[in-house]
Order: sequence, then C-alpha cells, then structure tokens
Amino acid sequence: MLPQAVSLSSAAADQSKRAWRFRCLHSARGEDLIDRWHKSLSKKARAKLERAMEHLCVQERTEWSRPHASPLGNHIYVIRFQDENRQQHRIAGHFHGSSNIFVLTQPATEKDDEYDPKNLTSIANGFKDTCDNDIDGRSGDCFYLDIHRREDERSASTVTVQHRY
Repeated sequence: MLPQAVSLSSAAADQSKRAWRFRCLHSARGEDLIDRWHKSLSKKARAKLERAMEHLCVQERTEWSRPHASPLGNHIYVIRFQDENRQQHRIAGHFHGSSNIFVLTQPATEKDDEYDPKNLTSIANGFKDTCDNDIDGRSGDCFYLDIHRREDERSASTVTVQHRY
C-alpha cells in the first residue's frame, strides 16, 4: 500500500478559539507600560501568566473566576498567577465596553489579601476611564499578541504527515 499524505493547518482554528483580544496600557507618549513589567518577570512567572491568559481568553466574561481571575467591580478584574517563589502576582485590567477587548493596565502583588499598590482598584478605575475615552491612543497590542503571532505563524505552515500501512 502507498503512503498516505495528510495536510494539517490549525492556525484558523486556534484563532477562532480566542474570544478575547488582550491589549496593554500605553502612556500618553505611546510607550507600552505593561511590556516593561512583563519583561521584568522571571521566565516561569511569564509562563504562568500566559497560561492564565490562555485559560481566560476562551471564557465568557461571566466565567472569569478563581484561580485565574478575580473581579474588582466596574468590569475590572485581576489576572492571578504565582512565580516560582510563590509570590502572588496580579495584573489588573478591564473589559472595554461590549467589545472583545480586555486591556491590561496595572501590575500588582498580593499578600494576605492585601494588594500592593494598596489603591489598586482606584488606579485600575482611573486607567479604565482613560482607556475608554481613547482606546486606540492609550492601549495597543502587547506581549500576548506577539506570542500568538509566532504560534500562529508556526501553525499556519502546512505539515505533511506520512502514514505507512
């Protein structure tokens, strides 16, 4: 029997699974404020954050809950993860109106149910107002999208599998 070739391409399927588009807060000068924080995390902490975001990106907003997220009110949530030293990291963000955009706005840590910075909710509310008034000027694509672009590019190439019977 001759070998059978099967062609696989999963980029379109992977893209359709993502319900949320993550964006990162930008300064008034256009600097990505979240990317700098993301790069400062250890490799293991970044991986845990990205896994939490992977889990959340396919969930309806009503299903965002622990262990990956916690609501702060006013459509603001914290994404939750730990580093290899069990430091509890958080990144606050908000859903932008009725769109499929979630904007990451303020990094934090948590210990004994206390956030650092202590006024995380008011900071996140301020950034929500700022972004809601100028979503394109005050937020943009961020590390999460870059990760998935590379994955999509790898997945988009056609893979041929030879089966021998």
